[in-house]
Amino acid sequence: MNLPNPNILYLDDEEDNLTVFKSTFRQKYNVITATTAQAAMSLLQQVQVGVVLSDFRLKETTGIDFLKAVSDLYPNTVRILISAYGEKETVIRSINEAKVFSFITKPWDKDDIERVINSAINLYHLKFKNEELITNLTKSIDELTNANKEIKLLKAKLQKENEYLRREIDNTRGNIEWIGAGEKMQLVKQKISQVAKLNTVVLIKGETGTGKDLVARSIHTFSHRAAAPFVTLNCSALPGNLIESELFGFEKGSFTGAVNNKEGLFELADGGTIFLDEIGEMSIEFQAKLLRVLQNGEFYRIGGLKPINVDVRIIAATNRNLEDSINTGKFRSDLFYRLNIFPISLPPLRERQEDIPELVKHFLDKFHKKLGIEITTVSDKVMRMLLNHTWPGNIRELEGLIERSVILSTNGELNLHELNTETVSPNGNDIMKQKLSFIDMQREYIIHILNSVNWKISGKGSAAEILQLNHNTLRSTMTRLKITMKVPENE
Repeated sequence: MNLPNPNILYLDDEEDNLTVFKSTFRQKYNVITATTAQAAMSLLQQVQVGVVLSDFRLKETTGIDFLKAVSDLYPNTVRILISAYGEKETVIRSINEAKVFSFITKPWDKDDIERVINSAINLYHLKFKNEELITNLTKSIDELTNANKEIKLLKAKLQKENEYLRREIDNTRGNIEWIGAGEKMQLVKQKISQVAKLNTVVLIKGETGTGKDLVARSIHTFSHRAAAPFVTLNCSALPGNLIESELFGFEKGSFTGAVNNKEGLFELADGGTIFLDEIGEMSIEFQAKLLRVLQNGEFYRIGGLKPINVDVRIIAATNRNLEDSINTGKFRSDLFYRLNIFPISLPPLRERQEDIPELVKHFLDKFHKKLGIEITTVSDKVMRMLLNHTWPGNIRELEGLIERSVILSTNGELNLHELNTETVSPNGNDIMKQKLSFIDMQREYIIHILNSVNWKISGKGSAAEILQLNHNTLRSTMTRLKITMKVPENE
């Protein structure tokens, strides 16, 4: 039986996006549009919709929350999330919470999105046929057999799509080539090679921006688990009460809003690797539960009664001195000893200045491919400035500076932009003249930046943006350095 194409609903709060989508696909599909989640829900009540596409960023809600509501009310409607932001956390949430069929990044390609919509329509038809078969199961054994075949086909298709989404999760950060021929980086590479094929827990230590996530990914890539998932959780990005549900999942009805069972990241990473970034920010209450996973390989979902066993390699990273955190009662000593079996310390960029010319060349090549702007000349003066800078944001700061400078440079010569001269030693500025310890210099420099932006920590033009840090990382660094929060004058 040939089923007609279902209505396609596209939710986006920008009218221009809706106009482009409708004009592109109105000849192929029955397209209806909405600019608010409320209007979209009203359309779902009025007409039968087979496929819903939603933008991630909406004014009154998020695409994930909207698609989750669609999943609860209209489970047969196939859900697709569209976003210009390809963060791994977004993909994981869309899989677990909204049970999306596919994840599409902006700007979308017409042929790619058409293939996804056609697959979604096919899946919707399969669901429609499956329901029809289940309704007629009692009529004949033949119909029961056909229904089982359809269910198996659907299950295989969903499993294949889930495997694809997991590969997408693994690839969201991309592959960054290891750069550095200096002695310290060679030692790091040697340690990665030594531990990669073992199942040993690894603790990566280093300042923000030194590439701890890259070390973790390299260990996974060169391990026997490379074909299995690599899942990341930034422990500083979530409140303590949410980390448990993210890592362990929860059972339906375990708390208000738990309308379905949810797999945690440990289950998603089964057979592979889980990377716990900024583990020093993890609440002391949850540390005991993580210790049990390290000891026994098992955990309980929130509200669950049966233990769940997983085979997951744990790699942790921190920019804190965990021994100091133990002394202040913020980190468990028994967890530290479990994590510190094979530590790898990453040197800050100021301690591997010999690698800066090669890093600059690498980033110039990268942004030539990305932006189409070729830089052929780096003057001795510019290179001296780069070599003499203290790089509080490390490689992440260098990469951001090079990208901005490439965009603003002309005539194929690199001109530096927004390099903070306060930390460049040849200019003899006040911070350098004080001959402070590195910790004190960090504190003074961060306070200087905070003062320059009227203590705006996050958002456009904020201290976090200037320092090339995540705003949560900046807040934790301020806490570590005992920088007292100052209320901006305009507040």
